[in-house]
Amino acid sequence: MAGTVIPSVRAAIVDLLGPLVSPVPVSYGHPGDLGQTAHVWLGSARNVGTESTQDVASMRASRNRRRETISTELVIEVTSEPTARKAEAKAAEIGAVFEEMVADDDTLGAVPNLLFSIITDVELDTTETGGGPRSKLTYTLTAVGDLL
Repeated sequence: MAGTVIPSVRAAIVDLLGPLVSPVPVSYGHPGDLGQTAHVWLGSARNVGTESTQDVASMRASRNRRRETISTELVIEVTSEPTARKAEAKAAEIGAVFEEMVADDDTLGAVPNLLFSIITDVELDTTETGGGPRSKLTYTLTAVGDLL
C-alpha cells in the first residue's frame, strides 16, 4: 500500500486514549475557544525521514518497499489548577496514561503497516496568567511504518 501511516496513527491515538483519560476530551486539533480546563489534542504530524530499504528481490520493475518514519505531537493542556505546581502535576498525570498506553501497545491497536511507535520527546511549558497557571505538556510520538 502506498501512502502514509500518519492518519491511521492519529486516529488510533484519539480512539485509544479518549476512554483512558475521560472526562478529559481528546481531539484532533487545538480546541480554540472550546477548550476545557483540561484538554488533550494532536499537534502537527510530519515525516521525519523516508529511507528505502531494498534487496535484490525488490529491484525488479514493481513496487518497492519503503520505510516511513513519522512524528506526531500530543498536547496536554491544563488550566484548571490553582497553582503552577498542581497544573504541571495534573498534566503529568494525564501524560503518564499516554506513556503507559504506548509502552503497552507500540502498534496502537494493530494499525495497518505500523511496525512500532515510541515516545521520543517531551516538553513542559507553564505560563502564569491573570486567570491562573496554564501548563502545556507536549509529547512527540515517533512511528515507523512499512509501506509498499
